[in-house]
Amino acid sequence: MPHGPASHHFSRPRVAQYITMIPVDVIPDVEKDRQERIKLVQERRVPEWWRGLVGQLDPEPGPPIELTELGRKLIGFDEW
Repeated sequence: MPHGPASHHFSRPRVAQYITMIPVDVIPDVEKDRQERIKLVQERRVPEWWRGLVGQLDPEPGPPIELTELGRKLIGFDEW
């Protein structure tokens, strides 16, 4: 979704990606959390708390998601 935190006066949209990260030591079951993230990406689904938002498709249409090396690490496919 093209948006941002401030006024935007250009003819092309500004696209922002917000990523929330938390320390691993506050996650009760790290492996369960990692497996859930992987499953959501593979199924092109959003977390349960995100479902039901206006305009949010679940699962999202489109081809399988292709992740960069960094993306694979952030999701949990690969170790750091």
